[in-house]
Amino acid sequence: MSEALPEACQIRWSSARKVISAQGDCRGVLAREAAALVGQPLASALGVPERRAVTLDQKARREHGGQERGVRLHRRVDVRI
Repeated sequence: MSEALPEACQIRWSSARKVISAQGDCRGVLAREAAALVGQPLASALGVPERRAVTLDQKARREHGGQERGVRLHRRVDVRI
């Protein structure tokens, strides 16, 4: 018996915290199609307060040396940081 893989999507955002790309099962994870997420503020796309989006951005920037920012999300993602 094999386990089903959890639904996942991946988003990337700019230094202004605007979503620049989205792929995968965005509908299942974030309740919106990928195309609808592009251009949205990160906080709005994730459905979290701006403060949490800023914290996520800072963490991603540290982990990627100030370069590209992105995150892979799963259906039951906990975005508390």
